[in-house]
Amino acid sequence: MPVAKSSLKVRPQQQISEKKLKEILEEDKRRLQSLLATYRPITGEDAPGLRFECVITDFLKGKKLWLPVEMLKEKKFCAIIKCGSIEAFCDKYMPDFDQEKARDAVFRYLIRLRCKHDFYFFAYAYARIKNKDGGEDIPFLLRNAQIKLAKVFEQLRLHSQYHYIRVILLKCRQWGGSTLTDIYMAWLQIFWKTNWNSNIVGHQSSSATQVFDMYEKLINAIPTWLFYDIGVPFKNDPRKIKTSGTIQNIKYLIPRDCKIQTGSARNPESCRSGDAALAHITEEAFFPNTTEWTPAKVIKAASSSIQPDPLTFIVRESTPNGRENEFHDAWVAANSVDKDGKPLSAFTPVFVAWFEIEKYILPFASEDERADFAIWLWKNRNDEQGHGKYYWWLYECKGASFEGIHWYIEKSKEYETLDDMRQEFPSDDVEAFLFSGTTVFDPYKLKEMEEDCKGIEPIMVGDIEGDSYDAADPACMNNIRFVERAGGPLKVWAGPDNSEIVKHRYVVACDIGGSHKTSDFSDIVVLDRYDEIYGGVPEIVAEWHGHCDADQLAMRCAQIAHFYNDAYLVIENNTAYSRMNNTEGNQSELFFPILLPLYDNLYSASQSKLKKVKNIEMKWGFNTNKATKVAVVKTMARIIRDGGYMERELAAIDECTYFLYYKQNDCYGAVAGKHDDRVMARAIALYVEKDMPAPEIVPFRSKSEIERERLRNRPPVVAELSGIGGGN
Repeated sequence: MPVAKSSLKVRPQQQISEKKLKEILEEDKRRLQSLLATYRPITGEDAPGLRFECVITDFLKGKKLWLPVEMLKEKKFCAIIKCGSIEAFCDKYMPDFDQEKARDAVFRYLIRLRCKHDFYFFAYAYARIKNKDGGEDIPFLLRNAQIKLAKVFEQLRLHSQYHYIRVILLKCRQWGGSTLTDIYMAWLQIFWKTNWNSNIVGHQSSSATQVFDMYEKLINAIPTWLFYDIGVPFKNDPRKIKTSGTIQNIKYLIPRDCKIQTGSARNPESCRSGDAALAHITEEAFFPNTTEWTPAKVIKAASSSIQPDPLTFIVRESTPNGRENEFHDAWVAANSVDKDGKPLSAFTPVFVAWFEIEKYILPFASEDERADFAIWLWKNRNDEQGHGKYYWWLYECKGASFEGIHWYIEKSKEYETLDDMRQEFPSDDVEAFLFSGTTVFDPYKLKEMEEDCKGIEPIMVGDIEGDSYDAADPACMNNIRFVERAGGPLKVWAGPDNSEIVKHRYVVACDIGGSHKTSDFSDIVVLDRYDEIYGGVPEIVAEWHGHCDADQLAMRCAQIAHFYNDAYLVIENNTAYSRMNNTEGNQSELFFPILLPLYDNLYSASQSKLKKVKNIEMKWGFNTNKATKVAVVKTMARIIRDGGYMERELAAIDECTYFLYYKQNDCYGAVAGKHDDRVMARAIALYVEKDMPAPEIVPFRSKSEIERERLRNRPPVVAELSGIGGGN
């Protein structure tokens, strides 16, 4: 019996072209070379910073040198360059001195001047670090990730407005960021400032011991003469460094009159310093949070004495530890700007991804294996189940090399899930701050929404009022108007549009909070659906966010809804389930008796499709319980995933990042110490609006047209009917 041919047509998978394969292989080689590229620390060739070429024939074997341009500010150095050699300079400018001593003095001058202006030279020539492959200590040659951080330090020192250094560093593990920071601080103390005290604070006391060992090793490797300017007499004390006899966590750098203090967040009093100019706060995200000492207090104790003066230095660094800590809040602030585009934080953010660290690569056995890997990666670039799409994203969007992705795939097999790998070895700051709970909203979509929000400021900030402030007085609904006031609870991005009549245009939703400052905020949000007429998405156009009594909140809901063309008003009807939030009990018991006499275009629970049995009695508001909360949250997550609404408030996006699903308790909510009132107000508005009739423009009609239609539709009166059908 013949078998019918299937009508199903399968499109064959597109194969990568030879041209495309060649392009991506060449790009991978370029990335790998850039990752592994190094510089010549003695000559300065390819070293970071603006440099000039010169040759001093009897200095460093007469090699061509690439030196920092800042050295040209020294007249003596320029004279040496002009002479061409140390010997010629001594003959011309120091003829009466012992020539051997003169040449030695000039040589030391050049070395010290080079060390002062060329951190990369100093680090290699004198700093010694542990050889992770075993054996003796090795010179400190900065690698790719360390160079990235050092460039930021130097940029701030040389070119920032006030020439001080403030950095917040989010990092992977084990690439030498802390080592670089401590050596850079020592460099500032040795060559730039005397009596320039430093404070190093870790989350454990063992970190203090490690820092002391590293610092002592560095100091002992430096010859004594290098601590002093030429001509300055040495101190009588032959020691370079000593420990305080009474305070074990303080060392003194004798030649520079500097103090190096270390402390632990577990022993906060050890962190207190009244005269520090430099501070390195390491692994801040892991600081313990107790009733007596919070991380903020520890940081304040360590760095509050540091003034915003040139060459002062504060670095806050940590590997990530979720969002439930002040380090994350500081990172967010460092990446934010105010309405004028100015940074909200004094700290410059620096993130180091795993693929910027040269040791996180796994070379291929041959060029054929590398080509096969590239083909496999390209072929699976849309595979979400096997993570091929993510691996291609690392290459295409993040700039990782094939060798890096090869390492990443093999390393990830040691972890239970890819999310565990992403948190341990983040590719960006979004991955770095993954939670112990499950993120509800796509963090990358939230990032896109955040970018869309930037630069769009409200046209009005203040509050709303009527002719009366008494919610029981009907006059409160008369002459409703916006009142501008700096820092007010109401933000307006677009006022009500009265240029045309549009039915079902505005939705106003309210999440009821409490009246005290310590309770949850109340949030009233206005959603404009106009763009849906033309295939667009709804947009947030106004928000009231603050604390007030229930009667005042009811009045404001009515005023805002009426002001926005009698919008459809949806109130969260708090139940025992929602009392989990800090809302001081069921505020709706006080709320609706005030609201109902003021406003009638209200959503009721009996209208919800989630309510299986309709009560005879009308129950106003959106009933938030376990079932409805799941529905509204999942709806909002889908809408955010699909770009289904336009946000205007950055704080709302921030709340979304803290909103999690906790599998253990089978519930949704904000992380400890955060709020979800903005999230819930939007979730309810978006859930309700999708089941509303589509917004509809009502055609404009003149008064005469309206009158004619009224007359046409007017039922006939008895006098008119009496003249119909009778008489001859």
